[in-house]
Amino acid sequence: MKIKLFQFHPHTLFSNGGGEAMFKNVLSELKNRNIDVSVFDIQSRNSEDFDLFHLFGSNNSVSEIYLPLSVANKKLVVSAIDYSNMSFVRLKLYKLFQKYYLFPNVYKYRQKLFSSAATVIANSYSEKKFLLNYFDLPQEKIIVIPVGVSSKFYKNKSDSFINKFSFNDYILCVGRINSRKAQIKTIKALSKLNIDLVFIGQSDPSEPDYFEEFQKIVKDTSHVHWIGQLAHDSDLLISAYSNALVHVLPSNPPEFPGIASMEAGLAGTKIVTTDAPVLRETFKNYAYYCNSEEESIYESVKKALDENINEDLSRYLYENFTWEKIISQYIDVYKVLGNTSGME
Repeated sequence: MKIKLFQFHPHTLFSNGGGEAMFKNVLSELKNRNIDVSVFDIQSRNSEDFDLFHLFGSNNSVSEIYLPLSVANKKLVVSAIDYSNMSFVRLKLYKLFQKYYLFPNVYKYRQKLFSSAATVIANSYSEKKFLLNYFDLPQEKIIVIPVGVSSKFYKNKSDSFINKFSFNDYILCVGRINSRKAQIKTIKALSKLNIDLVFIGQSDPSEPDYFEEFQKIVKDTSHVHWIGQLAHDSDLLISAYSNALVHVLPSNPPEFPGIASMEAGLAGTKIVTTDAPVLRETFKNYAYYCNSEEESIYESVKKALDENINEDLSRYLYENFTWEKIISQYIDVYKVLGNTSGME
């Protein structure tokens, strides 16, 4: 069976996010298992050289991809990467509005995409619950495969980051600079702490005003630093995680589950993240949780700073969420759809 992987999201055209990290790691691990897999070249116009198409994401830019795949009789797997923490009542009302709205909308496109897929992959049981509540899908079509994290972050101690940037004690936040990840709110929340606050990540091109405000605050605040983007497989990023006192990512809406938080936790750093079911499902009692209010962010970070490092989080993530362990679940999905025993 020949498999093609594909992903496109305009917002991450110049700045990678969690979905891109998922895509690259799945591709790499499948190749390591000698699976016949490659990235679909949209310019090739060749439908003859693959059997199964795995789409990462379900945004409106790719939602109609099921049409040519159906014509070409290709099996489709969709990693939904779609989650909302709306209340059940609000979600159902929103669904009714979208479903019976007279004109095409993202909901309808996604419904058709998921309906056309042979399998829909959810990153968590919380995401599966959301998909079942929001879309009209049979439960058996949705398979839960958790997001993985690269084992290279585990017990990989290096001082390259602190040697290059001359930081000693610092709080870290890794992620695209946008309002969802709440960097500005984090700066305000932690202003009472006399500790360097370091941000790593590119600007989000869809929110230039937010980035401009963020840059101004960084320039005017001596203990706040913005490094920019670091390569995901770089020693500098691994070193940044492993030497931080705390990694904080109080996203609202919440991440699902937040690969940066997983990487930081695997590196042995305490993590503060949003209090949401999808995150508690992943991090259980090993993380410090906050809501989106500044006081809550401050209290959670302060608590994390005051307590000793607990290596249980790092060990727990290593034993359950490395890509080397999770990739077999993807292969099982492909096996069923390909009805072949030749895949390892």
